[in-house]
Amino acid sequence: MTPCGTITAKDAAVVKKIWDGPRRPDGTRLRYGILPGASFARLAATSNGDGVPTPLASGWFTYWLAKNPSFDWHSLTMANFTHYFDQSHKEWAPLSAKTEQFARLFTAPGVGHCRGGSGAAPPDPLAALVKWVEQDKAPHHAAR
Repeated sequence: MTPCGTITAKDAAVVKKIWDGPRRPDGTRLRYGILPGASFARLAATSNGDGVPTPLASGWFTYWLAKNPSFDWHSLTMANFTHYFDQSHKEWAPLSAKTEQFARLFTAPGVGHCRGGSGAAPPDPLAALVKWVEQDKAPHHAAR
């Protein structure tokens, strides 16, 4: 039982799909899902529970993916989402190796955006960053 009621088998199946990540209509993976323990609170990228995307989410699609100031998010379908995904991957994936020279992503399930939450946060992530910048020792995992 949760504050929202009983979790049903159907609810659990939806959560499992979210953890698995989005897939194409043929079943192949588009990208990884979110990690168990991560908050679902901002997953929909909406404001006030009204179902309308936040300006950040809709702007990302409008200007970064569609590259069309007139883009209407209501027109987004799974078919054209897959198209935008492929287009974005083709355009930006070649930059990945260059990006890893100065940026890395490490997740901490259950930890809030800037610490806090129920997960185990790395105790001193700043030390890993300082070591990378000052000693050229890039981290390969979250600082412990």
